[in-house]
This record gives sequence, structure tokens and C-alpha cells, in this order.
Amino acid sequence: MYWVEVMQKCNLFQNLSEDEIRSLLSITKQVMYRSGQVVFERGDQGDSLFLILEGAVSVIAPVTAENQESLTVLEKGDHFGEMALIDTGSRSATIVAKHDVKLLQIDKSNFDRILAQNMTLEIKVLWNMARDFTSIIRRLNEDLAFMRLTLRQDFLPPDSGT
Repeated sequence: MYWVEVMQKCNLFQNLSEDEIRSLLSITKQVMYRSGQVVFERGDQGDSLFLILEGAVSVIAPVTAENQESLTVLEKGDHFGEMALIDTGSRSATIVAKHDVKLLQIDKSNFDRILAQNMTLEIKVLWNMARDFTSIIRRLNEDLAFMRLTLRQDFLPPDSGT
């Protein structure tokens, strides 16, 4: 019952019935990483989604050719790697365990198989993913607008007082 509740709190699995959650749980694998251990690196082939059960991870991406920066910290109930369930592209960021972390892993091949067997589940999960991606895009648009405004202000000539 505990894992069902944890998954139902995750954006990607909201509004799923207990039976639908249990069918997804049947294809999960529990994995653990120690603090500082890399879960995956930017550029790795993406093939699975992760749901954080305990602990926290840092999402790290390059800001220059020489430097990387932690973009955010994800904690219990958060997920990452969901783009790998949609396409087979490479990972867009590096994920590092900030503390010891326990994860549920769902690989793409099993995920595709379960969704192919249950059209209602497929529609619900894909709709949740669409909402999640929309939220991310909105947040990125706000960040981009803020950065443009900041850059514009940094490069405007000083007010001449006239």
C-alpha cells in the first residue's frame, strides 16, 4: 500500500486507480545510490524514469564549457528521466545523489508494454506527462523573460538625467 500512495502523489501518476498503480508497480525496480554517486550523466542514452522514494538528487547541467551548475534539487515524490519514456534521446542533465537515495525505476520497454495492454492507463499517463511538460515550458518561459529583462537592463546606457 505504501508504494501505491507514493506513486499517486507523483504528478505523472495522479488520477490513476490503485489497480493501475499496481500494474505499474509490477514493472518497477528499486535501486539505491549513495551520496555523491552518479545516477546517470548528461549524454547517456535514456531508457528509464525514476521516482524518488527517499533522499534527494541534484540535477546538474553545464553552464559553460568548463563549469557545471546544480539547477535544482529533487526530493521524495519527485521524478526525473521521464523524457526517456517518450523518446530515445540522450539525457539532458546529470543526476547525482545529494544524500543516500532510494528510487523506483521504470524502464521504457516495460513501460511501453504495460501501456500497450491498457489504453485507459496509457491515456491517463500521457495526459499527466503533457500537463507536466506544459508546466515545465511555462516555467522556462518565465525564466527566459526574466533573463532577457535582466540582460536588457545590464546593457542599457545609464540614465543621463535628462
